[in-house]
Amino acid sequence: MAGVVFYEPGDVHCFGVPTAVEPGNLFAIPHGDLIRYARNNQLEILEVLADDIKERMETAIAACTTIVPTRKRKLIAINNERI
Repeated sequence: MAGVVFYEPGDVHCFGVPTAVEPGNLFAIPHGDLIRYARNNQLEILEVLADDIKERMETAIAACTTIVPTRKRKLIAINNERI
């Protein structure tokens, strides 16, 4: 599926149903909120995605027809940052 990162059930333990991660249909979670949730023990990491997630996400961003080119470049730059 062009423009999405798709997981079949069982590809990733936390995705028990077919799951499409759509970079053109994301909503922002402010960093401060994530910090607050983590400090309040309200944030749980269910699973770390496979090593190829950055490559797959970049491919999906590039193929997405709903993201304007300037936004694509910004998303790909963010995707390629080291964490």
